[in-house]
Amino acid sequence: MASTVLQVVVSPFLGTIFDNLSSLISAEFVLLRGVRKDLEKLSNTLSTIRLVLEDAELKQIKDKTTRNWLTKLKDAAYDADDILDECSFEALRLESDVGGKSCSKQVSDSFSTCFDFKQIMFRRKMGIKVKEIREKFEEIAADRFKFHLSPVVTESKVEGLGHDRETSSTLTEPLIYGRDEDKEKIIEILLDNGSSQSNLSICPILGIGGLGKTTLAQWIYNDEKVVKQFGTRIWICVSEDFSLKRLTKMMIEYISEKECDLVDLDPMQNHLKKLLTGKKYLLVLDDVWDDDFERWNKMMYLLTCGDKGSSVIVTTRLQTVVNSINGLPAVRGAMSCIINPTHNLKFLFEEDSWHLFKHYAFGIDDDKNQDLIKIGQEIVRKCGGIPLAVKALGSLLHFKGEEFWRLVRDNEIWNLQEHGENTILPAFRLSYNHLPPLLRQCFAYCSIYPKDYDMEKEELIHHWMANGYIHSRGGMEVEDIGDEIFNELLRRSFFQSMPDSRTKDIMWCKMHDLMHDLACSVTMNECLIVKVGAVRDLSQTVRHVSLSCDESPAALDMLSRSQPFLRTLIFTKYNYLTVDLFLSSFSRLKCLRVLDLGSLWNIRSLPPWIGHLKHLRYLNLCNTGIASLPKSIGSLINLQILVLSLNENIVSLPPSIGNLKSLRFLDLSLCSIRVLPESVCSLTNLQTLKLRYCCKLEVLPREMRNMRSLRCLEMEWDGGLLSGMPNGIGQLARLETLTVFVVSHLNPKNGVVAGIQELGRLSKLKGELTIRGLQHVHDATAAQEANLRSKMKLTELNLWWSVGGDNDRQVDSSHSSSEEIKVSKEVLEGLQPHQNLHKLWIKQYPDAVFPSWLGNSAAALPKLGTLTLTDMPNVEGWSSFSSERGATSEVVVHQLPSSLKKLVISKCPKLTLPTILPLSIEELSLERCNDPTLHSVEKLPHLSYLEIHGFDEHETLPEAPLQSLICLETLVICNCSKLKRLPTMDNLAITLTTLRINTCQELVTITEGLGNLTSLKKLHIIECQSLKSIIESAMQHLTALETLELNGCPNLEISAVDFQHLVSLRALRLARLPQLTSIPEGIQHITTLKRLYLLECKNLIMLPEWLQRLPPALVYFDIVRCHPDLHKRCDNNKGEDWHKISHLQVYNEESSLS
Repeated sequence: MASTVLQVVVSPFLGTIFDNLSSLISAEFVLLRGVRKDLEKLSNTLSTIRLVLEDAELKQIKDKTTRNWLTKLKDAAYDADDILDECSFEALRLESDVGGKSCSKQVSDSFSTCFDFKQIMFRRKMGIKVKEIREKFEEIAADRFKFHLSPVVTESKVEGLGHDRETSSTLTEPLIYGRDEDKEKIIEILLDNGSSQSNLSICPILGIGGLGKTTLAQWIYNDEKVVKQFGTRIWICVSEDFSLKRLTKMMIEYISEKECDLVDLDPMQNHLKKLLTGKKYLLVLDDVWDDDFERWNKMMYLLTCGDKGSSVIVTTRLQTVVNSINGLPAVRGAMSCIINPTHNLKFLFEEDSWHLFKHYAFGIDDDKNQDLIKIGQEIVRKCGGIPLAVKALGSLLHFKGEEFWRLVRDNEIWNLQEHGENTILPAFRLSYNHLPPLLRQCFAYCSIYPKDYDMEKEELIHHWMANGYIHSRGGMEVEDIGDEIFNELLRRSFFQSMPDSRTKDIMWCKMHDLMHDLACSVTMNECLIVKVGAVRDLSQTVRHVSLSCDESPAALDMLSRSQPFLRTLIFTKYNYLTVDLFLSSFSRLKCLRVLDLGSLWNIRSLPPWIGHLKHLRYLNLCNTGIASLPKSIGSLINLQILVLSLNENIVSLPPSIGNLKSLRFLDLSLCSIRVLPESVCSLTNLQTLKLRYCCKLEVLPREMRNMRSLRCLEMEWDGGLLSGMPNGIGQLARLETLTVFVVSHLNPKNGVVAGIQELGRLSKLKGELTIRGLQHVHDATAAQEANLRSKMKLTELNLWWSVGGDNDRQVDSSHSSSEEIKVSKEVLEGLQPHQNLHKLWIKQYPDAVFPSWLGNSAAALPKLGTLTLTDMPNVEGWSSFSSERGATSEVVVHQLPSSLKKLVISKCPKLTLPTILPLSIEELSLERCNDPTLHSVEKLPHLSYLEIHGFDEHETLPEAPLQSLICLETLVICNCSKLKRLPTMDNLAITLTTLRINTCQELVTITEGLGNLTSLKKLHIIECQSLKSIIESAMQHLTALETLELNGCPNLEISAVDFQHLVSLRALRLARLPQLTSIPEGIQHITTLKRLYLLECKNLIMLPEWLQRLPPALVYFDIVRCHPDLHKRCDNNKGEDWHKISHLQVYNEESSLS
């Protein structure tokens, strides 16, 4: 990293100390009486210092003496924090010891404590330490006058709230400006080289950090012409570690899509050669820093084994790396290599920079304010055409007024002299300096994570909490403060988002490497990444360490010698050989706040002295293989976060868990817990309890109502073995997330289980809620009292009339009594949700009609996006009935919400769909419902997914409805017992990409249906007993087909299938085909085939000779539960057919059955 101006952030940390100090001074424990005066004086001194901190942190950029003063202040602050935390620990311990005793006993214990020798010695020791730290702060406070610091009163609120850089091949930038010419030029080189006779061509992309080299490479990598040219594409984020062994292993894993268990370099390289031999591939080596010529020479020699025309793109910011590449020999024996001219990525033109800036600074408001336009253009010029700098400042100025824009434009930080690529760091420092102090501290902490590391949002917030950076303020909980800080850093481009592919929620993030450089520059060695092979003793300034633990004990020796005031220890890499040594090493780290052992998977058990880590706030034991916790865990009374997930050996918790009075977060997901100890109910500060996938959990603690701080209770989505909820759960008034509520078969009046009416008291519920066992609700009034209609933040609701627990019975709603049916309608009527609901699933509802709110859901649920109705044999229609004076009148209501995107109706044989479905529907699944003509499918212009199950009356599906589907991409046809042929689907030739036909026993031909489906990419034909052949005309237009599955078709003459037209096929799955006695010869002409999968082909005994001459694209060959002789012939290095497939990655699994 080039030279940067270091900065010290003290103000948020000092604020935390001040808050803790105020809390201690107000405490009434005898323990603190001897030091209260010194604490009060210390508080006054800190108040004086805080007034000038903001000015000092700004002046340090240009004044080294001010920066040194701040460094001295921060060191003293750490010492003070440790002392105050020790006092707090003793106070909390006393409170815990005294709590629960009788009044007379408390008085007696309090009196005896005054004369307890240990307490007297502790007070004396603390008194000396507090006096020393007070004097140190007074000396620091006196020095402030030397720097002419001005008092600045700042608000304590978080303003704006209401490199770590592992790259991937996925393009995440929504808009790319000014790089079209670069893209086309490099693609032209790749395509030209692709048709050359050279074994390998290398295309280096050179540019300083932040120019967008990775984004450009991603754009090229995903271009349609590039995808078509290169059958195999590999993306490797190299970063600073150019180990040949590491890169070889990464390439193997990228190609094979599974972990490589090889250890030595030689077998790794041989395996990689097998994977690449004969294949035209594109390899991207992104973010390369190593310029060692010998390593490059060895790497390129290894890579020349591919097919002619293979290419490598290298992105780097170092000219020395390019020099090493240019020095590589062009000819190696029979192998040739082209070194293309380096593509020097230039700065963005000002016009392109301006378009990018507008996107982030103005958003949808565009550029309406002419004054801001002029100022913004001047700021853009100062960014020098660096996209990352433009984005950072655009994000900073978003929603800001003209005065703030002028301050940024005229800031003197632009005048700082920088060298090399750090000419762009002033832009980042401007963004950083305008962060509120709290955000500065949280951002700087992120430098503890190594490069190529994904940061988890929840974990990051917990680390901030444990280190005391964030606290609850006003009416906001500390977790909510952390969430808003994370989102604000994301909005300002300090973080890069990694949205969840399914929910689109941002639960992970990355840092650009320049942002990582910035974070490192402001922590001044407080955070340290200890890398493998670079072990050294820790200096006294290091407080936070992330450690890569290798086979050598050197790193742990360093740890055992490290300073006792280390606050954070995170293992990011590990080796099982070092675990026991490690556990004996960190006992002296008495000041630890964060201990993250996640995935240090063979710990087995914790030593008892874990309880001596009195400052510990965060303990992560996820996936460590631990089977139990020591009793001493209960001594960690400062512990706030305990993560035990993914430890299937944990079947119980020690009762001492209830002593963790400060615990706010407990994660037991995927543990084998059956019963939680009742002492858990003593965790009165617990906010989050995660029990996801605890499938063996049978009962929740009886006294859960005492856990008044609980906000989140997550359990297995279907309730697992739970047969009910504990009585009084409705008293958890702060509960916001409750994934499952199981209605017990027991009477709530017994005082043991909760009735459904207790949901009514949980007014803050949000997100997802599943209510199971509704057949046990015998009183409609109780359902009404659940008051779901008032829960406006509830977005997903599942209402099920079945419970799968051991203490319950499955419901057969077709045989429900008339009384049960009547009650169920009234119950469902009473469970009407709020109109904000997005998803609704009703299962095994036994009545014949829906209640009024569901029948007219267009009015009752105007925001509903997904509606699922399953297993309702009695439901006949969408009508709502009302009775007056014995007469029954029908009110016909067939309107579904216009917001509906997905509709699933399964096993509702009497239910007739509305005549007109909402035009908004994009996904429709129909199984055994009363719509024989598929009339409901017509006139759905946005329908992209259609699933049809159990249409038993048709020899072919009605064509007219399908002809109207102009956007259909996926069609699934299942369990249509009389279907003999597919309908003509010529109108779907352009749109349909996936066709799945499953369990259509009478289907004899698919020729008409496949027709001209030129865009079809996936075709699955499964369990079609009568299908005998697939003639050439059915396949000749499937030129885009990439995946073909033929499965469970006993009469299919597979040898007659013509594969020659499948010019894009990449995966072929042949399963349970008794007619398959030899692999069809046509397969050898598929030049794009990458995987061949054989499953339970019992009559296939041997492989053809031509298999060893298959096109080089083939990588994987799977043989699963086929004829024993075939498995024997394909045995690794032994079988008669092994030579035919030895160049492939073979998976050979033989069943125990013959």
